Amino acid sequence: MERVDEDIHKVSELLCNCCGRSIKRDNDIMKEDVFTGVKEWGYFSNRDMEVHKFNICEKCYEEIIGSFKVPVHVFNKTEVL
Repeated sequence: MERVDEDIHKVSELLCNCCGRSIKRDNDIMKEDVFTGVKEWGYFSNRDMEVHKFNICEKCYEEIIGSFKVPVHVFNKTEVL
């Protein structure tokens, strides 16, 4: 979840949607990474035309993927662009 300062339209705080913890930042530079999920629901769902966005801290992400019956596919990148 993002808290937005309406006066200047910038994100004032980034929260983990699972545990509610504030993500560490220093002068608007994130000091830890988060998983950001965005899903645009389409037809044949119960959420037609809704868009959902959420942020999950690394600790919560590890707990969630640890509960999967089929593990996530993990691979390494060889280049950062």
